[in-house]
This record gives sequence, C-alpha cells and structure tokens, in this order.
Amino acid sequence: MQNFLGELEQIFNEQWLEGYEVVFFLVGDHDEALHLDLETFGHLYDNPLLIPGWLYQVAHNLSLSALRARIEDLRQYLNIDQ
Repeated sequence: MQNFLGELEQIFNEQWLEGYEVVFFLVGDHDEALHLDLETFGHLYDNPLLIPGWLYQVAHNLSLSALRARIEDLRQYLNIDQ
C-alpha cells in the first residue's frame, strides 16, 4: 500500500499542473479547475490500473460534465426549454 501511495504521489507531482491547465482552459474558473483536477486524481486512486495517459481523458470528461451542468443550471435559471 505504501508503494502504491508513493507512486500515486509521484504521478500527482509530475502531472497535476498539466491537468490543471487542461481543465482551466475548458472551464475558465480557477477554483472549479482545482476541484476537477483533484477529482481526476481521485479517479486514479479509486482505479489504480489507470495509466497516467488516461488522466487527460478523465480530466477532459469531468470538465465537459461540469460545463454541461453549468449550462443546465443557466437554462433553468433563465427558464429556457431545450
């Protein structure tokens, strides 16, 4: 377990900034980008077989989901039907 946590920490240290930049580019909000980037690494913790190359895809998918939720909230606020 200690070895796994050490590897996870190493991957996080090497790739968190790149992941943050991808997410920030998509969502345009610092706090939300930090949250989604950490959630991305949570997926790696939950699924240790994910290789670091998949982190980009997970971050991208989480960002798109967050944007869809934002659009839906805006539609409800403006009372717009699809």
